[in-house]
Amino acid sequence: MIKKFAFLLLLVLLGACSSLTPLSNQKQLWQKQNISNYSYDINWSCFCMPDLTKKVHVEVKNSKLFSRNYLDSNKEIPSEYNKFFGTIDDLIKILQDAKDQNAYKINTVWNKDYNYPKSSYIDYIKDAVDDERSFTVSNFKVK
Repeated sequence: MIKKFAFLLLLVLLGACSSLTPLSNQKQLWQKQNISNYSYDINWSCFCMPDLTKKVHVEVKNSKLFSRNYLDSNKEIPSEYNKFFGTIDDLIKILQDAKDQNAYKINTVWNKDYNYPKSSYIDYIKDAVDDERSFTVSNFKVK
């Protein structure tokens, strides 16, 4: 009985430790997938320029960004928006940057099959107006 209790306690403690760093854990899980060719659609929501909130199709080949086009026009996105429409690693970097900046709130839902950020809400400053950003990834496909 004591061994079972000790084992359960160990599992709980390990679970608590891993929940302290979910971003680094999720990043490792994503990288373990070793997916180098994929595509996805992304939609940002923020108080920002309308072109930034249009839905974009992103293609990655050999772990490098291949293309980023607006879904409604198939036009390439302007270069000033590059950091918002990159690889999955780039999205994880945005989340890490928010964490490093001590953002007030970061809520991320991770895809259970491939471990990429499926959606995220970032509120940088408590009680500030219009500093929030969120994104949603859809139509993720391994190629």
